[in-house]
Order: sequence, then C-alpha cells, then structure tokens
Amino acid sequence: MRAPLVVFTLILPLLAISLAGCSSMTVKYDFIPDTEFKTYQTYAWAQLEDQTDKVNHRQFGNNPLNYQRVQHAVDNHLQARGYFKDESNPNFLVAVHGGVEDRVNIATYGYHYGYAGYWGAPYLDVYQYQEGSLIIDFVDTQTKDLFWRGWATDVVDQTADPTIKINEAVGKILAYFPPP
Repeated sequence: MRAPLVVFTLILPLLAISLAGCSSMTVKYDFIPDTEFKTYQTYAWAQLEDQTDKVNHRQFGNNPLNYQRVQHAVDNHLQARGYFKDESNPNFLVAVHGGVEDRVNIATYGYHYGYAGYWGAPYLDVYQYQEGSLIIDFVDTQTKDLFWRGWATDVVDQTADPTIKINEAVGKILAYFPPP
C-alpha cells in the first residue's frame, strides 16, 4: 500500500514542475466603447518623452533590438490589416511599452496524513523565471485621448527566437483591434 503513495509523492512534484514550465500567452485589451473605429485609417509612431533610446532598451529586456522588432511587427500587422503609416497626418498614434520582470513560483507538497497521524517532511519547489509584458496603446491625434490598449504577458524563454515571440505577441494583441 505504501508503494502507490510513494510513487504519488514522487510524481506530484514532477508534474507540478512540468506544469509550471508550461505557459500560454495571456492577452487582454480595453477600449472606449463609443469609439468610431472606422474613422481610424492612418497612424504614426508617438514620440513620447519617456521613450528615449535608453528607456526603450531598459524596457524591452535590455536589448535595443527588441524595441525595433516590436515596431516592425506592429507596422507589419497594421499594414496587413489595411492601415497606412502616415507621419504627416495620422488619425491615431501608436505607443508601445514593454518590460521583463523576475518572478518566483513556490509550491509546497507533503504533510501526508495516514492512520497514525501525519508523516513525511514537506517538499518545497521554487521555480524562478522571467515574465515579459508588451503593451500597445492607440491614441487619437485630435483629442490626445487613449482609445484602445492591448497587452500580452508570457514567460520569457531564453532559447526562443525573440523576433518570433514578439511577432506572435503583437499578432495576438492586434487580433482584438478593432474590437469584435
């Protein structure tokens, strides 16, 4: 009878570790409900005071190329959906923000209860990882009001191609623009 219990106590932590390593990108969006999205056809990149090269490098995982990858992906996805880049007279401005944060996931297992009370020491699993986020904002050029925001978060995979991951995130975010 103890053999299945021992197997269970060994498999449960391994299962938890494997599930902690699996993640799917979380994507959300928000918008002003009475926005006439059909009026927005042309865009330009916002030049924000806090979006200097140094800030962008820090924001996007200390890699200056990631900001360029994001801009390229946003341009490609918007233009594929029929929007035109127009620096002289845009209907809306695009601003992006991103970051990478260290995270820790802690899980405990143990304290098995049996006929004679509890037995077994607790098992502690500490999983450290990085979580990346990307925010895309659209601002009306006339009113200067934010009218749409989309964002994605995911576990950073150091072995993944950043261009592919960024393109995937931008594609999933912009799938909700305009909102359904």
